[in-house]
Amino acid sequence: MVRRLQDGHKPPCRWPKDSYFQRKHSKPCTPCAAHLAFAGHEIYQRAAISLQGTVVSSETSCVQPYNNRCDTRYVVEAQDQTHSTYIAGPTDESLERRLPVGTFIRKDKWALTYSVNNQKVSDFPVVFYGGLMAFGVLVALFGRPSSKKKI
Repeated sequence: MVRRLQDGHKPPCRWPKDSYFQRKHSKPCTPCAAHLAFAGHEIYQRAAISLQGTVVSSETSCVQPYNNRCDTRYVVEAQDQTHSTYIAGPTDESLERRLPVGTFIRKDKWALTYSVNNQKVSDFPVVFYGGLMAFGVLVALFGRPSSKKKI
C-alpha cells in the first residue's frame, strides 16, 4: 500500500530536512524513552530502600557455573527487635553485598547514600545515571540519532 498525501500525490523518497511533514510524522523516540526508563528505574529503586539495624544473618549465593551475579540475603534486626530481610543483588540499585554479621547499617528512604557502622557510603554512580538521563532528554528534544543524514 502506497501512502499518499492529502492532495493525492505520492510523497518523495526523502523529505526536505526539518520539513513540516518530517516533524509531524516522525516515529516515537524509543531510544530516549529507554534511556530515561533505565536510568530512572535504577535511581528510584536505590532511593526507595529504607533499612536500619544490625545485620544478624548474611548468606551469599552466586549463579553457577561461573560464580558471577552474586546476591546476598541479609536479615536485619532493628532496635525494637523486629527482623526484616533485605536482598542485595548484582545491580547499582543494591547496597553493599559483603557486610559481615554485626554490622550496623542505616539507609534512609529517598537518599542515595547510606551508612555502615556510622561511616557514610556513597557508591551510587550518580554521574553515570544523570548523564544517561541527560542524553535521553537531549535525544528527545533534538531528535533521534538515526533521523539524521546517514554517513
